[in-house]
Amino acid sequence: MIMLNLIKITALCCLLSITNYSDITAQNYRRPLKIKMKLSSHFGDYRAGHWHSGIDITTKGKSGYKVYAVESGYVCRIKTSFWGYGKAMYLKLNDGRYAVYGHLQRFSPDIEEHIRHQQMKEKRYYKDIYFKPGQFSVKKGDYIALSGQTGAGAPHLHFEIRNQNNITINPLKGFYSMPDSKPPLVDYIVVKRYRSYGLANYNDMEFLKLEGEAPSFFITDTVAVYGRTVFAVSAFDPNGGYNYSLYGASLIFDSTEVFSFEHNRLDYSTGSQIDYVRDNSLKTLVEKSKGVKADNDKNAFYRLYIQPDDIQSFYGDYSYPAGIIDAESLASGVHSLQVNLFDISGNISRIKLYVRKAEFKKPVVTNIYTDSNSYILELGSFPASYKPQIQARKAPYLPYCTIPSHFNMFERTAKLLSSDYAYDYRIRIIDEHSDFSPWAVFNPRQESSEVIPHADYLEIFALKTDLSALNDYESHYLDIMPLNDNYVKVMAPVLSNDVFFEPELLIKSGSNGFYIFDSGGTAYSPDSTIRLQVMKNHLYCPTIMQITQPVFDGAGGYTFDILPPDLLFKDDVIIRVERNKLALKASHSSLY
Repeated sequence: MIMLNLIKITALCCLLSITNYSDITAQNYRRPLKIKMKLSSHFGDYRAGHWHSGIDITTKGKSGYKVYAVESGYVCRIKTSFWGYGKAMYLKLNDGRYAVYGHLQRFSPDIEEHIRHQQMKEKRYYKDIYFKPGQFSVKKGDYIALSGQTGAGAPHLHFEIRNQNNITINPLKGFYSMPDSKPPLVDYIVVKRYRSYGLANYNDMEFLKLEGEAPSFFITDTVAVYGRTVFAVSAFDPNGGYNYSLYGASLIFDSTEVFSFEHNRLDYSTGSQIDYVRDNSLKTLVEKSKGVKADNDKNAFYRLYIQPDDIQSFYGDYSYPAGIIDAESLASGVHSLQVNLFDISGNISRIKLYVRKAEFKKPVVTNIYTDSNSYILELGSFPASYKPQIQARKAPYLPYCTIPSHFNMFERTAKLLSSDYAYDYRIRIIDEHSDFSPWAVFNPRQESSEVIPHADYLEIFALKTDLSALNDYESHYLDIMPLNDNYVKVMAPVLSNDVFFEPELLIKSGSNGFYIFDSGGTAYSPDSTIRLQVMKNHLYCPTIMQITQPVFDGAGGYTFDILPPDLLFKDDVIIRVERNKLALKASHSSLY
């Protein structure tokens, strides 16, 4: 979701990358505080719009603890601001690295006097001053400042180490260590299956049933793969009462590593891709389904694959399409898959599962109708030795479970008990050798028209009587499934601006308006207060977009969605806001 309080966007983004050996060679640095080193945030934890580039050392809710030089060198920079790091000091160390201290209350007396003089001289609090060697030299262990809470957050010390190229490196990798014997914990593992890999065009998505406990988790059922299949995992690193982000992960397919990442460095130059690692659409789905706000580190979803044009260097030698399973190229039979999740201390949790390619065509459901307290599915033809398997789930973030059903081979019908608690159902066919088809997802309780946008197709729930509007375009459909006496589900591809379907269905759906682009254009919110401008070079493929109606949040701002939720662009796009129509004050505006 996008929060709207302002008009102009300024984003400082940072990105993680693999550390070379010289970055992590152990150094005998002293600790920046004399109190016990307890961390409230790790290197690489998530922040809105950027990664956390250091460690946050708690100061027991107090300000005024003495801060010390971790190594000899000189003060090379001082910055004072009401935002960000607040009062910050940068040391150039004799080994060529940099140490950065943030949220300080005040500097050592000689430096504090110098900065105050500059502020009074220019009558301006904000300063960013660089110093030459010899102006303010320090020795290892010198008192250089007092801890505080300037800039943002509760009292604490933000501390960074940067290499000779001013790239932040993980202070817990070769410099300091924290006792930790707890392996990462896992909440969810998700599989998405694509017709052909795009950005949001998955054919179906499934939260798998996770069993076991840390450090050993497993999936009992063999997971179906077809088209292009990817996995994501929600996991975190618990330690000392805090929940940190993962340090790294790897994906092992048939005993061969096919993907990994390791958070050792942060490279600001590639910061525009910070959300390529995390799948925020899955986090949002869980939030909306549960009605609670999820924690950015504890409840994060990590992609176990690399997307197109993702150039982050912390993947090492891996690049797109690493981690994406091409089912068409798989040999028949069962394949092993293992997910390794690890923290900075080397504790590892593993998820073991097995996957198998869907060999058969998806079952054709020709009709669905209600009989007393049951649903009857009329099925197309398939060999007599095959049987249908039907599953249901109670919420989109819960696993599917097989439910009892009766198959009448002569009438080609499957009968199952209806349930008010099922979120949706799915069906596939399976033979005596456990070979199976892809899943077909359905919801026979559909009671209204709806259009769900994906990056290269629409999922349309429409009245059967409206199908006549699409007759001329039937050859373009990916799939049509009757849901009940009144509604059908249509999978309609986005082919281009000119080859599509009649717009009546979109109008009758009561949607907020969808825009299909294969070249440049502008998408509008229903009230035209929000405009999203794109050019052809921003798009990966023919793309569908929607901007929802801005909703007042009660605190002077507005929220709105840009759909699909994980839609990505190759470059920056322009968002324009009609500030006057929304009664926003220009002096207090921001977009985030």
